[in-house]
Amino acid sequence: MNAMNVARLFVALALLVLAWWLGSLIDGWVAAATAILPPTALAERLVYVAWKERRA
Repeated sequence: MNAMNVARLFVALALLVLAWWLGSLIDGWVAAATAILPPTALAERLVYVAWKERRA
C-alpha cells in the first residue's frame, strides 16, 4: 500500500469521526442525517479509490 492510499484512509477516518461528531451535536434525525451524509459519502469514495488502486 503506497503513501497516497494510507493518506486517503486517514482522511476517510477523519471524515467519519467528523460525521459522528456532527450527528451527536444535532437533535432530530433528519437534520443529523443531512449533516452526516456528505462526509460519510466522501469517506466511502476515498476508501473505494484506495481499494481500486490496491487491486490495480
